Amino acid sequence: MTFDLYQLRDERTVLNNPHKGWYWHYIDCGYSRPRYRDDRALIGDVTAFPGLRQLYLRFDWCDINPRKGVYDFSYLDRIMDEWGSRGYCFSMRMCTFQCETPRWNNNQRATPDYVREAGARGFDLPNNAWEPDYSDGIFLGFAEETLQALGERYNRDPRLEFVDVGTFGRYGEGHTQTGHYGLETLTRHIDMHRAAFPHTLLMVNDDMLHHDMTLCPELTRYCRELGLGLRDDSICVAGPARSVAGYDTLRDPRLFDAFRHQAPVDIEFAHAELIPEDVWRSGFPALEALRRTGATYAGFHDYPGRFLKNNSDLAEYAANRLGYWLRPDTLKLTPHGSSITMTNLGWAKCYLPLSLKLRLTADGATHDLGVIADGAWEPGTTTQDFALDLTNLHGTFNIALALNNPDGVNIRMAVNKKYLEDGWLQAGIIQL
Repeated sequence: MTFDLYQLRDERTVLNNPHKGWYWHYIDCGYSRPRYRDDRALIGDVTAFPGLRQLYLRFDWCDINPRKGVYDFSYLDRIMDEWGSRGYCFSMRMCTFQCETPRWNNNQRATPDYVREAGARGFDLPNNAWEPDYSDGIFLGFAEETLQALGERYNRDPRLEFVDVGTFGRYGEGHTQTGHYGLETLTRHIDMHRAAFPHTLLMVNDDMLHHDMTLCPELTRYCRELGLGLRDDSICVAGPARSVAGYDTLRDPRLFDAFRHQAPVDIEFAHAELIPEDVWRSGFPALEALRRTGATYAGFHDYPGRFLKNNSDLAEYAANRLGYWLRPDTLKLTPHGSSITMTNLGWAKCYLPLSLKLRLTADGATHDLGVIADGAWEPGTTTQDFALDLTNLHGTFNIALALNNPDGVNIRMAVNKKYLEDGWLQAGIIQL
């Protein structure tokens, strides 16, 4: 007997599923960070944003380590405790150079003063800013110690979605203003992060891979072997966007093909107020970049209410398509073989494999038949066969399906909620 589940579909409702979707730059450029947020005033704007379930924390080294041996995580803890209680998760990056530094109020730079005072080499820049020599042993030693402390604090925190390699380059984006570095330095920065966060998804920036194009193939292989994901900071930047060949404004879209089949892709938009309309084009190039790269995450720089007001259709359209978005199409149950056909409407596969369970109920009795299909479900339509022994079941049964992640969290499928009961899809009735 074949059940047409396609007729139960709902492809309009935005689903709040884990490990995917929109994020907002809660902590942004510059140590004082006067832009984008006020905790209380913006709660409504954040909760109203479709598919936004993550806050991105891009902080400076001296935020958490102002003096040698002194660590203060209260700034991050306050944000994570307050917003975590509302159901949000987090991603983070520790920066060592931001051109907005020093602080507006006390002349502090992103890298703590004690590192320079200990003899770390670096470069003085306009506006009293300072960029470290990213290969300097003193700098690397202290940065590694701080990352270890950061990892001890958050590595196994279930609220932490991913961590960026952020100690290399301006804003941690992988591009430098003052120097050129070899493979040993680049891999050292990656290794420091992996050692500090062995149980956390780690992201590397495409600009870091492009730091030296002759090293890009080898560095790409190295990152893939470590299981890293890839991100782009930022698309739709006016100058580069006008010079690249593609409509999606991506510098090297093929680079994402090397990562997207093993780990998530993250695409960050440029600062909204700096994107001219001839580049933004109502957001269509941004959507094309998300589709082309198979993005799981997407983030933006702007007040969330303003970004949503100006891009409401884009925000809603991308919310479900970022990452996985599964729709059951047909369920076939026969004595000679059974199968389930599912369509992943999203732009990416499920990097944490999901399990589809089947159960039959009748007269208050429940018969759990276990997992009938599991896996990553690449974008597109997939049919999986499974075997069932129904010989000992007789009568009329209600058929129900549920999708779960490895943590046992129920995953919403693209079906009308009126067919759901305690997270189970009521798929039909069968006579055995």
